[in-house]
Amino acid sequence: MAKRRIIKEKPSVTKLLDVRLVIQVGMILFAIVGFYFTTKSRLDVIENNMSEIKSSLTDSRLVKLEMRLEELAKDLKRIEMNLMSLEDWIEEDLIGDIIQQKG
Repeated sequence: MAKRRIIKEKPSVTKLLDVRLVIQVGMILFAIVGFYFTTKSRLDVIENNMSEIKSSLTDSRLVKLEMRLEELAKDLKRIEMNLMSLEDWIEEDLIGDIIQQKG
């Protein structure tokens, strides 16, 4: 018996690019691209929020510092008044002693 030669045909492009395969590859690419862009937009939002938080923290620290400075200024004013009254008392006491010594 003679062997028959079977001629294998080269697969055509249409058989290689099956519709289902194209759809599946397209869906995978669509999912990857969608994931990339949604993640990028979320990261941008988070970065903006972080900068707002940093600026608000800085602002709140400045407000606390200003409040503390005002408290210190009040304390200094109170101390100054106490020193003035102490000076007045010493002057009166000294003047009283001098008057008593002369008299």
